Amino acid sequence: GAFTGESFEGPDASALLGNVARTLRATGHARLLTWLALEGHTPADPAKALRTLATALHARREAEVGPAPLEDTLFLLVLSSLVVLAEATLGPGTWDSAGLADDAEAPERFHAWLIAMMREHMHRGAPPPPERSGRKAPPPRKRSR
Repeated sequence: GAFTGESFEGPDASALLGNVARTLRATGHARLLTWLALEGHTPADPAKALRTLATALHARREAEVGPAPLEDTLFLLVLSSLVVLAEATLGPGTWDSAGLADDAEAPERFHAWLIAMMREHMHRGAPPPPERSGRKAPPPRKRSR
């Protein structure tokens, strides 16, 4: 599976991204999540799914390549999550704007490119973390139940 086994070299990671984006688009879930977010509703996630996944991925990353900031691994997962949601909602128009609407294989190449970029980043090592400004988070938004 993607990011399983002995390393981050899982050959199906880009296919996984594509499958998630296609499923979100086909089922309408991407539109629903986007609409809810625009209306100020954020789905409750008491299990903190991304953090749980990042913690497991981070442990594997450190075992494989050495110390790295957990926040860096979290940011990689946030990036891929946002890309998948954006692709599911805005993909056709974006591919058209890029002149790639008629290239059915462009999304697959994009997913492979994104996974390769993330894998290289994880193996190369993280850049120094950005300085924290000390600003507080914005007030919580309405939570969906």
